[in-house]
Amino acid sequence: EELRQSEERFRELADNISEIFFIAGPGGQPIYYVSPAHEAITGQQREVLYRNPGAWLDKVHPDDRQRMEQSVRLSNGIADEEYRILRPDGEIRWLRSRVFPVKDPSGSVLRVVGIAEDITKIKRAEEAQKARERELQILYELSQKILNTLDLHTVLEAFLEKALAVGSFDVGAIRLLYRKNNSLRVVTTKGYFDRKNVEYLTVNLTQPAIGINLRQVISKRE
Repeated sequence: EELRQSEERFRELADNISEIFFIAGPGGQPIYYVSPAHEAITGQQREVLYRNPGAWLDKVHPDDRQRMEQSVRLSNGIADEEYRILRPDGEIRWLRSRVFPVKDPSGSVLRVVGIAEDITKIKRAEEAQKARERELQILYELSQKILNTLDLHTVLEAFLEKALAVGSFDVGAIRLLYRKNNSLRVVTTKGYFDRKNVEYLTVNLTQPAIGINLRQVISKRE
C-alpha cells in the first residue's frame, strides 16, 4: 500500500510539471516513463517513445541531429545539451536536456533519468540582445566613417555594407532622389556581378505604377 501511494504521488508530480521528465533503461531504452509535457512541447505522442525509445531524435532539428546522436552514443548516462526541435506545425523550439544515471551499489547503471525544459524564450531573448548589440556596433562604425570623411559616396558604401550584414543579404543598392527630374538613381551597389545590370534602372517617380507610394511619402515629409 505504501509503495502504491508513493507511485501515485510521483505520477501526480511528474504528470503536472511543465518540463519533460523521463525514466529509461541503461543506454536510454526501454522508456519506462515520460511525462505528458513531452506531447505539449514536441507534438510527439508518448506512445511513440514507448514503442521506439529513439524516436525523439526524429523531432530534433536536422542541423542538430548528428550532434545529438553522437551525444547519445558517448553520454554514458550523463548529458547536458541544448538543441532545437521541429514541431509538426513547423515551429522551432529550443530545449535543454539533462540526463543522470541511477546506479546500484556496485556502480552499474540501473536506469537513467532526465529532464528537458523549453528554453525557447531565453534563446530568443539572447538572440534579440545579440542583434541589438550588433546594430549598435554598426551604428558606431558608421558614425566613425562619417566623422572621418565628407565624401557622400564613401559614407553610402559603408552604410550599404553594414545594412546587408544586418539583414544577411548578399546584394543591394542605394538610390538617391534627384528632384530635377523626379527620379531615383543608383549611387552605389554591392554583390552584383555586373553593376550595369542595376545602374541603368532609373526609377521614374512620374510613372503611377512605380512612383505613387514614394510620391505620397515624399509629399508628407515636405
